[in-house]
Amino acid sequence: MTGKFAIIPSLAVTAFAFNASAATVTQEQVVEHYADIAHAVFADALVTAKSLDQSIDQFLAAPSAKGFEDVKQAWIDSRVPYQQSEVFRFGNAIVDDWEGQLNAWPLDEGLIDYVATDTNMSWVTKAQARTS
Repeated sequence: MTGKFAIIPSLAVTAFAFNASAATVTQEQVVEHYADIAHAVFADALVTAKSLDQSIDQFLAAPSAKGFEDVKQAWIDSRVPYQQSEVFRFGNAIVDDWEGQLNAWPLDEGLIDYVATDTNMSWVTKAQARTS
């Protein structure tokens, strides 16, 4: 068999093997695997959060344009594992109370007096109109 017809027996074997192996997985194994994944995700988040913290400390000790770029990149890098960890949240009210402060840039857009591409402030006026 060649072409598209050769794949049919292969898919049948794969489906059979998947079903046979899926039947032997225990609830304990699923929970253990889930916990392993969660631990890996949170471990990555911790490493990048510590790196961000270190970048901020270095920048505050000796502010520079390069240091600022390093902090911004560390923040971007730390977002990836943090966002991956969001799947493990299950309605934690304590986290939900402060979560918006973490996922939003800590800035009141009404305090921006201009941006490089729109010096007439029209977007700020529109943003303020939406919130009032």
